[in-house]
Amino acid sequence: MASRPKGRKSPPEQPASTGSTSIGSGRVPILSILIPAFNYPEGVSRILGGLDGHSATGVEILVGDDSSASGVESVAALARGRFEGLSYHRNEPSLGACGNWNDLLARAKGDYCLLLHHDEFPVAASFITDLTAELTAPGALST
Repeated sequence: MASRPKGRKSPPEQPASTGSTSIGSGRVPILSILIPAFNYPEGVSRILGGLDGHSATGVEILVGDDSSASGVESVAALARGRFEGLSYHRNEPSLGACGNWNDLLARAKGDYCLLLHHDEFPVAASFITDLTAELTAPGALST
């Protein structure tokens, strides 16, 4: 997980066609969960299904899709109701693995970023809550 410098540039705006959403009231998220995907909608579904959407306050979830089919997009569309901060972006043309990661990092708005590949899964539904509690605890992360 990487922290982002406070003086970072604003990420590029996403076109309306991606269906991107923002974290309510314009506040900066604590954590950006980045999910680069390629032809594995089941993995993205498992990641999103394993996270508790109600505890995702202050978290944005970005899905960058390099897939050749629409399965990942369908999974993201179904999950939008559970996660206020979920944003999906289809890469056309495909960016490749490193390009997709870099694009997600450029779009991330959070103070911290967590890269979860489409085949990595959180162990507990409390994952977001536990991680954000650690990130925001007084003195937990000193510079």
